[in-house]
Amino acid sequence: MEGYIKIYGKTRLSLDEGWQKVVCFVSYSNPHDHRKIVEDSFQYHLSLDLDYINQNHPDHFTEPHNVGRAILLYYYFRDRHQFFNDNQFEYIGPNALPSREPDEEGEKYKLWVNYVA
Repeated sequence: MEGYIKIYGKTRLSLDEGWQKVVCFVSYSNPHDHRKIVEDSFQYHLSLDLDYINQNHPDHFTEPHNVGRAILLYYYFRDRHQFFNDNQFEYIGPNALPSREPDEEGEKYKLWVNYVA
């Protein structure tokens, strides 16, 4: 099962810098392929208790917005040493993805980041 999601958020390089709005698009393979980075995102970026989530909300590990956020964090923003916060998402289909080349692409994902003026 593939997933397609549009995520609205903001990014910055340092705590002293203002936030820059971004609109991100993520296409990914089976959500189970990304479980490790979703777990890491929950634990290290959101400070969540993984045992509690596993027991009470195991579906959170495969929800599209959580998979998309983790992919953006681990394969784009983290590599650029940027903070990233998301605040809204939309489920989309493959036709809603940007027509340009992805900003990053791996074997099991593609992502695009558009900076908003």
